[in-house]
Amino acid sequence: IPHDNAATALQAFALSGINISTVNAQRALMSIRMPGRMQTVIWQGHECIVDVGHNPHAGAYIAKQLGGKKVNVLLGMLADKDVAGFVAALAPVAHQINSVSLEVPRGLSAADLAQRADYPINVQFRNMSEAIRALTQSMPDIPLFIGGSFYTVCDALTVLEN
Repeated sequence: IPHDNAATALQAFALSGINISTVNAQRALMSIRMPGRMQTVIWQGHECIVDVGHNPHAGAYIAKQLGGKKVNVLLGMLADKDVAGFVAALAPVAHQINSVSLEVPRGLSAADLAQRADYPINVQFRNMSEAIRALTQSMPDIPLFIGGSFYTVCDALTVLEN
């Protein structure tokens, strides 16, 4: 989990009056796994990383967590999010950026996301299954990063875990 989140949790424990030893706090923090946060799934031998981040701050966190690794990016986002800011934060680690339609209330179509990105979008996909198959087949040696929304990650995990 992000260090800021861990620090907030530890501070909340300190203020609550609940005693937790340093050893137990370390164990707890080391064992936390949050589905959808920098989660790696191997799908048909291909590394796929998903993250629910959807704002510029989250984009910078994701880029930092990738450690300079170049990834093929697939984004689906909601209309009320800062698409250009999120894309700009991910651009330094992107081999290419692609968009996928998000068929939920407030969801952007792949074309609308591409228009708002203020960055070249390589391919626009109609659905997640099509996008994952095409991107993993066309670039099998480059990890696929999927993100931009909780809905996007949910759709991706449905495909990746089946």
